[in-house]
Amino acid sequence: TGRPKGCVISHANFMFETDTMIARWEPVFHSKRGDEASTLLFLPLAHVFGRMVEIAAVRGRVKLGHQPVMRAGELLPDLAAFRPSFILAVPYIFEKIFHAARRKAEREGKAGPFDKAVDVAVKYAEAREHRAFGLGPGPSAGLRLQHQFFEKAVYSKVRHAMGGRVRHAMSGGSGMDRRLGLFFEGAGVTVFEGYGL
Repeated sequence: TGRPKGCVISHANFMFETDTMIARWEPVFHSKRGDEASTLLFLPLAHVFGRMVEIAAVRGRVKLGHQPVMRAGELLPDLAAFRPSFILAVPYIFEKIFHAARRKAEREGKAGPFDKAVDVAVKYAEAREHRAFGLGPGPSAGLRLQHQFFEKAVYSKVRHAMGGRVRHAMSGGSGMDRRLGLFFEGAGVTVFEGYGL
């Protein structure tokens, strides 16, 4: 995108940013009894987003693991072993998780139901978003029923591929495809975008 640019970030500025993030995203960084907040960090720490979350995890007393490789083939087994409650990734990783789940459904002869689950998750997330913005009533009874069915059949398996405890994620490095973000939201993983931080 051009010649790299840099700026000086003071310690006070960085601490203010991390403390603000911990306070504003309290459900992400807060541990509950028997459910410790944790993250497996694999974003490069030379990037301000990865560094900011690392410092926020330390200040917020979040269990923090480091994984040095951002390849899905090596990352997914580590996610399953570490079982983070939230993750940070670039959109490419979310795409890899999605496509791995889709390929697994194809191998099992369940590509059609998987695609239907994706459509339901997207519609469900959009309906909830519209309700939050005062633009609609939220998911219909029929959509909620379909969503409940696919929660057991598909969405819980997608979360299981990320360790089984993930409820929040942060995406940075580039913009995420809206439909992909809505799918994860509908599947029970709220993705906050950190692009343009």
